[in-house]
Amino acid sequence: MNAFSWERLLVDNGVQFVERGPNINRRQLGIKCPWCGAADPSEHMVLPRNGSWYSCRRNRSHGSDTPHRLIQQLLSCSYAVAESMVGDQAPSRDPDAAFADQVRQLVRGPSNPTTEEQPKPLAFPPAFRPLADKGMGRRFCDYLRTRHYSTHDIAKLAHVYRLQYATTGPYGYRLIVPVYTDDGLMSWTGRTISERDEVRYKSHSGLDYWPNDPPPIWNIHDLLLNEHDLSIETAEVLVVAEGPFDGMRLDYVGYPHIRGTCFFGKSVSRLQATKLNNLGVHYKRKWVLLDEDAKIDALRVQSQLEPGGFRIRFMEGGKDPAALSENEINRLIDSL
Repeated sequence: MNAFSWERLLVDNGVQFVERGPNINRRQLGIKCPWCGAADPSEHMVLPRNGSWYSCRRNRSHGSDTPHRLIQQLLSCSYAVAESMVGDQAPSRDPDAAFADQVRQLVRGPSNPTTEEQPKPLAFPPAFRPLADKGMGRRFCDYLRTRHYSTHDIAKLAHVYRLQYATTGPYGYRLIVPVYTDDGLMSWTGRTISERDEVRYKSHSGLDYWPNDPPPIWNIHDLLLNEHDLSIETAEVLVVAEGPFDGMRLDYVGYPHIRGTCFFGKSVSRLQATKLNNLGVHYKRKWVLLDEDAKIDALRVQSQLEPGGFRIRFMEGGKDPAALSENEINRLIDSL
């Protein structure tokens, strides 16, 4: 199994990081310390490119030799979820930290699962605006034109997928793809339209709330694009892609013959696998489209989605579905 990689975890979960700065060297990455919050003026949380420890230059108590606690803080997830993401790729948890958690649990007393707070529907931040081909929105529509969408397509795309954009704030100059479930808006991911931004995607996470404690939220890697209607408006074929623009392209061009969705990454979480396997009964054929460089992940994806009857197919020619013209998409659909 590959060694644990902070860089891969940050990229897969849309957490912003820097590769250069006054607090890091060429063998390290830097992020804003989630415990320091707004008191961290730059990226004082240091992560190794090869290793699983982390250290805050401002406050040593914020560091650890194992990654679990920071993963929990960054992704607002439980220790069990963090451990499943690390697996056996990193050293065992610090016994002192485990003991401290046990003490805190004893002080709190037993939890009541019936009253445990659950993630609640979100509201868009004030900086978000519905996508429209006017004013500042034109720049974001121009980006979609480079993705083979016409002016008519863009208007329909914005309506169907409820696209947003932002020019200020943490999601400045990002095209926002919201993620809905039957309960409402549960997350979003923002794709930068700036060539100077090295972080392509930034997804909703606990970092949106620091320095305050975040409310319970869904990890976007436990959700699916179009999740709210994949079991309602079914088609003959269900196609799962890696990224949101891939899934949206397949869904928009292929509808009503196929429905498209995505993992928001190259791998599938346990909850995503459960949801997809349950959805599989509604479709005659189920496909997962992966990039050619995702062959390492393919075996795990195949094993997780085998109960639902999903088959793996690799994209040829180095093109993602989002980069295909309508004719190319239609030929791909015919082949599926």
